[in-house]
Amino acid sequence: MSIERLPNVLCLQLKRFRQRMERGNQASKVCAVAGICCLPHSSDKERLPVRTWVDSFVEFPLHSLNMYKYTSAYISSHKRRKDSAGATNGASASERTSSEPCPAAAEHLYDLFGIALHHGTMQNGHYTAYVRRYASWFHCDDASITPATPTAVRSCKAYLLFYIRKAIC
Repeated sequence: MSIERLPNVLCLQLKRFRQRMERGNQASKVCAVAGICCLPHSSDKERLPVRTWVDSFVEFPLHSLNMYKYTSAYISSHKRRKDSAGATNGASASERTSSEPCPAAAEHLYDLFGIALHHGTMQNGHYTAYVRRYASWFHCDDASITPATPTAVRSCKAYLLFYIRKAIC
């Protein structure tokens, strides 16, 4: 899968929910112990979906997210190079890989300008956000807006990431 044309604003949603099927009795126990969401209790034979919140940390760049390798242009040129490398029997491996694509242009690079975060559980919680204005970051929590450091932004457990193309900044 590839992207034909990159957008000016790129929104990435991180998968923060996990769903698996459990027998009714097992699903009921999981709900009671872990405090996670599932359908009403049922018989042992019936399978129910059990959803859990994934709270793991995901590293993400603040600047210069390079999307070039996900574009159709990159994938098709990479495939052509691979095919032609196989055809040149006498060329060494280093000669075949020396034609790697040049670094991505600004049209493929994105800077982070916003993050949505979820605090809480599957049943209830609270959303906050980090937003960037010029070079400064701010944490938004309802009516409270406070300055934030890039370190705090990098270390948060993001749910949604909002990037803007460098070429239009």
